Formats: sequence, C-alpha cells, structure tokens
Amino acid sequence: MLHAIKVKGHVGSDGILKLEVPVEYLNQDLEAVVVVQTPLSKPTDFNGWPLGFFESLDQIEADDVSERPEQGKLETREPIE
Repeated sequence: MLHAIKVKGHVGSDGILKLEVPVEYLNQDLEAVVVVQTPLSKPTDFNGWPLGFFESLDQIEADDVSERPEQGKLETREPIE
C-alpha cells in the first residue's frame, strides 16, 4: 500500500539524513522515495503561503483594488447530438 508522508530532516556533516516517521510504521520493512527540496527563503504556513500574507491583504486600501471588467455574454452553440 502506498502512503505519502511529509517529514523534514537535516543532513549532517557525515552526509546522513535521519528521518523520523510516524509510529504506525514501526517494525516494518519500507521502501521510500526521497524528494530533495531546499527550504524557501521565507517561512511559510502548511499550505505554502508566506507567513502573514493574508493579514497583509487587510491593509490594502479600497481605492487600490482594481475592478473586474464586464465579462460579456456567453456565446450560443449548436447542441451536441
């Protein structure tokens, strides 16, 4: 059975990456795929958004927001038979 889990680890000066996995995997043989990604320069929340991003939107003045233009009419098409 395939499960995706996300854990963070640190590679020491010896080149070894130690991963701590949930206890549900204790005493089992596992096959793992490691995707290497360096951390982003700014800290993010669990969805990947920069911390404080949405709070900063509260500071935008109403006059600074562009208005969405009229979207127009949807074209009429022949029915599919």
